Amino acid sequence: MVRTAFVFPGQGAYLPGAFSLLGGGEHRRTLAIIDEVAGRFGRPPVSPLLLGSAPGDVQRLLGDPNLYDLAIFATSVALAEVLTQEFGVFPHAVLGHGMGELAALTMAGVFSVQNGARAVCERGGAFLRHPCPPGGLLTIGSSLPGTVRLLSLISRGELTVAAQNTSEETIVSGRIGGLAELAELCLAEGVRCTRVRAPRLEHHRLAAPAQDAFRKSLAMVLMRPPSVPIFLSHEQRWFGLDDDPSWTVSRHFTMPVRFASSIRTLANAGITAMVECGPGSNLVRSISSIAPEVVAVAPMRASTSYVEMGDAVSVLPALRWPPLR
Repeated sequence: MVRTAFVFPGQGAYLPGAFSLLGGGEHRRTLAIIDEVAGRFGRPPVSPLLLGSAPGDVQRLLGDPNLYDLAIFATSVALAEVLTQEFGVFPHAVLGHGMGELAALTMAGVFSVQNGARAVCERGGAFLRHPCPPGGLLTIGSSLPGTVRLLSLISRGELTVAAQNTSEETIVSGRIGGLAELAELCLAEGVRCTRVRAPRLEHHRLAAPAQDAFRKSLAMVLMRPPSVPIFLSHEQRWFGLDDDPSWTVSRHFTMPVRFASSIRTLANAGITAMVECGPGSNLVRSISSIAPEVVAVAPMRASTSYVEMGDAVSVLPALRWPPLR
């Protein structure tokens, strides 16, 4: 029996015109809801960025972090709605990578689409009120011990491990100067490194003031018990009914993403297929490396038609299964 998890990406998961080939459908209703929330926060709509009418340049969007984050969230949630409502593919469990946890919580029913979008806007407001120093994220093609060794050779930048994607890939967060020094060191040692398309540092203690502000703002956002099990990659456990949602939801500001061990936990719990609910296939590549026995599906490798998306998910039975737990 196929048991499926939806996996939601975080920073970097933006594709201009992601839904431009889909025409009408469930995704437009979802995007309209998110646009309405964005307007209430004084922000422009995300629909033009994702439907192809005015796809935003990535570099320009990085200068507007709040819109960029909302576009990432909207892509993931709208894609999940298409998969469930139009293809009949439903998850047994959900997992988010970094800020992708907000989309995962929305898919699981903790947030409505409206309140999930509101949470993303509140997150952006927290960073505006409590900005981090200029910084970012760098993907390193090295094991966790190898990355820790590299960091020990850097004298500045307050660098820290932000995520472990696989046994041979990590993400480092920190100030701009330290990341530049780390990139030079990787080049000298022949270690692959790539700048993540992220507008700020994340998963770092320097984001603690913004985290606290975000947690307080969530007190006004309605949250419900999950209808689908959620695995928390930062804490390596399932979201519990007795959790304080505002605290749990805000932990991704400062805690690292333990993606590799999360995927292994899901596989060991009986998940046999994982769907990347976002553009591209970065998570699918990581999943295939961590758990090669799992069927890993990327339904939106680029702007995708219904036919192409249907082909991608054809390995998954269109059934509403009972949840994993």
